[in-house]
Amino acid sequence: LRGQGTGIITQMPPVGPPYAERVDGDPNALGMDAIIQWIRTVEVEAIPKRPDCLEASPGLSPLRRLTRAEYGYAIQDIFGVDPEVTENFPAETEAFGFDNNADYAAVNLLLAEQYFDVADDVARSAVSDLPALLGRLDVNCQPRQPDCVRQLLEATAYRAYRRPLSEEEKAEVMEVYQRLLEAQIDRSNALQTAIASILQSPHFLYRLEGDHRDENPGSIEPVTGFEMASRLSFFIWASIPDTGLLNAAAQGELDTAEGVAAMANEMLDDPKARRIISRFYQQWMGLNDLESITKNAQVYPTWNQSLAHGLVDETLSVIEHLTFESD
Repeated sequence: LRGQGTGIITQMPPVGPPYAERVDGDPNALGMDAIIQWIRTVEVEAIPKRPDCLEASPGLSPLRRLTRAEYGYAIQDIFGVDPEVTENFPAETEAFGFDNNADYAAVNLLLAEQYFDVADDVARSAVSDLPALLGRLDVNCQPRQPDCVRQLLEATAYRAYRRPLSEEEKAEVMEVYQRLLEAQIDRSNALQTAIASILQSPHFLYRLEGDHRDENPGSIEPVTGFEMASRLSFFIWASIPDTGLLNAAAQGELDTAEGVAAMANEMLDDPKARRIISRFYQQWMGLNDLESITKNAQVYPTWNQSLAHGLVDETLSVIEHLTFESD
């Protein structure tokens, strides 16, 4: 591989004594024998220390805000609403080619306002068909039963927060509802506002992981089963964990590498995995830019939007086949 820089190592393997020599007659080729000899004569001290995979050295776990796509898929999975309700969210800031870099995912005033509006719209839609919502959340009660609202709100928060609620959090979600009833707000609007408040909680909008450094400074803490469930679901599905994944976390099935691997393979069989694979490759390969490219018609007379669209579809179809159908 020819390098573009200047200095000693502008090519790998390096060229010239005591490294490999060029093949006679070909200024760009290196002789295999010379390369082998170079490898044999490299000083041991020059070889980087082999990483000790038994030494835990985890990277940072930044505070990750849900992207527009992740938010849309999340509310679709909880409430069954169209993820396109997020279409007015401001575009994500791209960093290094991707739109989900935690360090660049700020919340500006426009996004904050959209969080408020969309949460209200989603909650209104959900409350309009309570039997369907109860079914989606696997809550077995009748809407007019005294305890049904509590079960519904706790189940909603459980899915939205991706983990069990503390007793204090259970009280908080009910307090919103109770205060509105006391203010003479009807039951339906009170429930709507309570659900909307859950969707505006940082426990939904951000992927929060526990931080115990104050309790045990300098220690390395493994993620919990529920935190691992979120890592898996956002990585493979670009969305929140489903009930099965949360149950697996609760039963300790995600506490081992073998359990995580088994769950990941199972999740890849779900059709939801295809959407994130497509998004990743669209961004990594810059496919999103293809359809906006214009070319000189005299130089490229066959170039048109249909061809550009076809190039994207063909590429994604090949990738889907290689990922999901082939070995």
